[in-house]
Amino acid sequence: MKSIRTFFLILIIAYSQNVLAISNYKFGDTLYVWAKAGLNMRVSAAANASVIEKLPYGKQVIIADHDIGKASFSVKVFNESGFVLQGFWVKVNMGDKSGYVFDAYLSRLAPLKIIESNGYKRYESELEYFEREFEVQKTPTDKSENVGGNPDSEPLITDVYESIYGITIKKWDSGSANKIEIEISELSFEEGYVLANMFYDFENFNKEIVEYNNPKKLVITSKDNNAQFSLNSTRYYTIEEKDNKLTISFLKQF
Repeated sequence: MKSIRTFFLILIIAYSQNVLAISNYKFGDTLYVWAKAGLNMRVSAAANASVIEKLPYGKQVIIADHDIGKASFSVKVFNESGFVLQGFWVKVNMGDKSGYVFDAYLSRLAPLKIIESNGYKRYESELEYFEREFEVQKTPTDKSENVGGNPDSEPLITDVYESIYGITIKKWDSGSANKIEIEISELSFEEGYVLANMFYDFENFNKEIVEYNNPKKLVITSKDNNAQFSLNSTRYYTIEEKDNKLTISFLKQF
């Protein structure tokens, strides 16, 4: 993990121009699969090409492409919303196999670990992951601060965690609502989406609505590098990439 931490620190110090982090990889780099259901590796750079193997979440791949960014591709994640992930086909090596994958589901970030306790398995939470991977630490904070400047409608800030690798996590809790906000320097919108999807499971929302027989729908609004997902008017998730900073937030109202 030291190499990824070092890479983030170099990016924070060295880059002033607007760069999408996932487009900044190069031949020979090691990336990880962040598609929760797995990522198809195909024989050529086309969605209808034969599948060599489905790579599981967390699998390491080595970039084997000298022409990165030549074959663009996009995936409509939620058919009814028009929300799409944009990226490119890229050639990768995985062990003794080579093939093409969609790079919007790749990231330099190492995957979440599975935690097992009393026979129950779950992925790490936001704080568990960033404490382990990027050494975020709790810092003193003014507990009177609040979201939007309105203490009657927004939860008060309770905890702030920071890392030298350009990561800040803020947590609010008012009793009637809670919120967590994660700021990460030099991470692309696509990397932010796959990270948030692992934490909050966006792509399983429709299944949840069906299982609980809830008449309200998942509502998605997106424009450029900004997307908001709201479920049942009680849970709101926002992903935004702007000025070299990615922000992921989750607001839950009771």
